Amino acid sequence: LYKSRLPEYVAVRDIVVQPKTNDLVLATHGRGVFIIDDISPLRRLSTEVLEKGAALLPTRPAVVSSGHYGNAFPNTDSYAGMNAPEIATIQYYLKDRMNTGDVTVEVLDASGKVIASMPGTKRKGINFVRWDMRLAPPKAAKGVLVQGEFGVYAGFIGRLALPGTYTIRLKAGDWIDEGSLQLLPDPLMPDLDYAKKRSISDGLFQMVEELGLLEAQVRSLKDSVDQRLNLAKDKKLKDELTKLSGNLDAFRKTITETIESRGITGEQQLRARLGRLYVYTEASDNMPTQSILDGQKTIGEELKQAQVKADGYFKNDLAALNKSLAKAKLPLLNVLTKSEWEKQNSGASAAPPRPFWEIKEELQKMMRKG
Repeated sequence: LYKSRLPEYVAVRDIVVQPKTNDLVLATHGRGVFIIDDISPLRRLSTEVLEKGAALLPTRPAVVSSGHYGNAFPNTDSYAGMNAPEIATIQYYLKDRMNTGDVTVEVLDASGKVIASMPGTKRKGINFVRWDMRLAPPKAAKGVLVQGEFGVYAGFIGRLALPGTYTIRLKAGDWIDEGSLQLLPDPLMPDLDYAKKRSISDGLFQMVEELGLLEAQVRSLKDSVDQRLNLAKDKKLKDELTKLSGNLDAFRKTITETIESRGITGEQQLRARLGRLYVYTEASDNMPTQSILDGQKTIGEELKQAQVKADGYFKNDLAALNKSLAKAKLPLLNVLTKSEWEKQNSGASAAPPRPFWEIKEELQKMMRKG
């Protein structure tokens, strides 16, 4: 018996199943209209499925979009109903509640690569997870939060998946089941060139990660220099270490924001300006504007110049300083490698990405205030 959020003791005067979306529509006497989204999983609960310990249920196609309609009726407070979520809802069945082990739902692309992994609920019966159709976000440069600045959100927003067919894999304890999910082009954007938009987004994504690595290398090296400074006893060596520490600190302030503030600081370094281009590209369903393409070219040149300047510290200054450290029998300085940085930003220690719909609400608040 289905009772979820349906008022008890209310007369249901009409029932219809929307054939296109498989939504169950209930018309009540005096209590409004209730819609149960996509009951196709309920209709597929065969005896065979019910006997399995865990099984994926049919997932209806989802439209590739960052969302058009918001979360509720926008014009009046009289209607409290929520619009259907504009995301992929993946449903599965558990014969019994899982008291041990984990439930995980993975999304795999055509090559078999896992592009998303989400923890699932463990309740007996029908469960679901919602995928915002986004890949992992870029490993962006670290810095302080700048109030009202979109660019600092680059490290929280993944690229939107392309239309196509994806494999869904359910892992529930010792049970594994696979199914498929189809992502459809947005019917409201019939002329959108998804491949071209992704190509632009990929370029910005790579630049965000290149800056992320550079910032981490500078920050890590400065920390190591400061550690050696506390150990050094020779005045000349101390002076050399102090100089490099100051240069690295000044350089880092040109590539990322460092001013702590509860209000708008006005600080907009390379991290924020590059991040803004990436966020605008990924938060919009439209093709990137010419200003974004021009900005990508300009900031790309700035990033190259920053990398050249950093190489001067990493190679020339470091080589001379390491000779002095070796004479003082102190540990040598090393630059953080890309593989070490990637290892620090991946694995079980990495926090799961926030769903895009949460971040979108924050961005919309910024726009209203701005």
